Amino acid sequence: TSLAAMRELTGMNLQRAEKPDRVQARIVLTEDGARLGAYPAERPHVIGHEHVWAQLVSVEDKEAVVLGTLEGRREVALAMKRMKSWTSVYTLNPVLPAAFLRALVRHAGAHLYNDRDDTLYASRSFLTLAVDAAGPRQIQLPRRCDVFDPFTGERLGRGVKTFERDFQARETVIWR
Repeated sequence: TSLAAMRELTGMNLQRAEKPDRVQARIVLTEDGARLGAYPAERPHVIGHEHVWAQLVSVEDKEAVVLGTLEGRREVALAMKRMKSWTSVYTLNPVLPAAFLRALVRHAGAHLYNDRDDTLYASRSFLTLAVDAAGPRQIQLPRRCDVFDPFTGERLGRGVKTFERDFQARETVIWR
């Protein structure tokens, strides 16, 4: 990877470590990172999939907000920096918990369809939700829509911005 290209993409000052060549990319959240992710402040929170190993590229940028450091080390492995019209986020570990990613989405002011760790796919015309656990789900649409069952054509909602559905465990539903 080109460090110069990474700096250009993120707008952050990034440094590549000479040694070790690869590190386990687990991230310990700082107080700012825990607050952003809505984690309780009492204990340290380690995020990032444990099977991700990476060349250590850390953030050394005084304008960036440090959200997390490499587990067992001081290098910054997760940071956020406000740019002119956008916010840049750098992470050494790309496999972060869904709840933390939703916190980043909330912070950015972007739309969230569902506030659960479900698998959700959305396009302009279709919305699919696959759940692991049974129970009700409330779906938030980005604008008022008519909602249909794509297989029967049945209208399930007219001009709705939100709707709820009760799911069975491991059920997948698609709406148009």
